[in-house]
Amino acid sequence: MADPARVWGDVCERPTFVFTADQDWAPEWAVETFLTEVGRWPIPLHVFRTSPSVLLDREATAGRISAGWHPNFLPGSSHGSTIAEVIEYCRRHFPDARTVRSHAFAEDTYRWRALASAGILADAQGLTLFQGHLVPLIHWTGILRLPTYFEDDSFFAWRPGSLSVREIESTLFTPGLKVLNFHPTFVGLNTPSQAHYDSVRSRVFDTTSPADGVIFDGRGTRNVLAEVVDRILSAGYAFVPFEEVALGLRERIRHVPELCPFPDALGPPAS
Repeated sequence: MADPARVWGDVCERPTFVFTADQDWAPEWAVETFLTEVGRWPIPLHVFRTSPSVLLDREATAGRISAGWHPNFLPGSSHGSTIAEVIEYCRRHFPDARTVRSHAFAEDTYRWRALASAGILADAQGLTLFQGHLVPLIHWTGILRLPTYFEDDSFFAWRPGSLSVREIESTLFTPGLKVLNFHPTFVGLNTPSQAHYDSVRSRVFDTTSPADGVIFDGRGTRNVLAEVVDRILSAGYAFVPFEEVALGLRERIRHVPELCPFPDALGPPAS
């Protein structure tokens, strides 16, 4: 049996930390809070974009963030009522994106075939239960899949109230992919639980500033973000840009026959 570290290289020899965010229609005040928090550290940020945002557009234009698509394929989506309409919405608003994570991780054969045809090269689908030793997967459409190690709402769903980062330390520093994902709205609200979010949700969106009482005054997502990042950086690790990891691994597949019998399915090398 092939050694994963030999075929995948550095990504499986040590933890490879990547930081992403799902925009999820976050109000600008939450986006600003999120960017301020993340800006405290040298973190390359990859945002899966859902909707127009002056702040995120500014950061992307300045080269301070990279962007992917966060299409909403669910019924009633403001992105469109068909797969083609949703992809056209994303293409129109975020034309240079080459990566995707769908809203609610919704997917099927038809959607992923259409995304591959639209030029998507990698995704961050597949949320794990803080699993160690994660390796990439090659989807049958040729899209490279980077499974997600940590997401803020899955963490507070499993540990509402305590949100103890110590509970994931047994896998946090294991070798393999460590894609972390946070939502600007949850960071802005300092959400401690789904129950708290549900109780304030109607007063969060379409506002220029946070409404009274919506920001949690206690231990919440903002604290978890700071503690997880501090632990990683204090241990001597750095975060790697999402696209650098994804595109580097795609190229590796072309030169390691044990990884894929049909490397031509990946298309031409990404520039």
